[in-house]
Amino acid sequence: MPCLEINMCKNFKINRVNFCVNKKEKLTREDFKLIKSKHRKYKKLVPNHKEYIFLKVLDNGKIISAVGKLLATFKLKEKDLVNKNFEEIEECSSLFIDFIEPLFNSCLENGTAYQFDFTLKDKKYSCSLYPCPIPDIVSVDIVIRPSQNTMIDKDTAKFILV
Repeated sequence: MPCLEINMCKNFKINRVNFCVNKKEKLTREDFKLIKSKHRKYKKLVPNHKEYIFLKVLDNGKIISAVGKLLATFKLKEKDLVNKNFEEIEECSSLFIDFIEPLFNSCLENGTAYQFDFTLKDKKYSCSLYPCPIPDIVSVDIVIRPSQNTMIDKDTAKFILV
């Protein structure tokens, strides 16, 4: 800890000063764990409740939209994601690079929807990736929402939607 000398007035002496620096703790790979689950077919792409993250990602990997109340839970803000590729995201980089990006690439190549469940600090979430072809543009919609699945697994091939 650095030593600071502070002179406030002649009659007032401080022998020891403790500073608390509020440093933002980053979420690491160990914070995210895949869990085995049965795939759910959701009736709505974007849930009615506000507990979700919705991302619209172009085929070049650039995120053009990021909304949802869960952004704060993942220590993210819209500006951390919009107009960035997965590799440029600093917070939750392991979630985006290790889990979402490989399925995003498969989603583009095969036109297949994917879903996987994971935990973050003892809370369970489901991430769904849907290909969304628009004339002259191919994009992928990504939705992260709460889940209730409990079995732990690390084999991502089991998470393909049939």
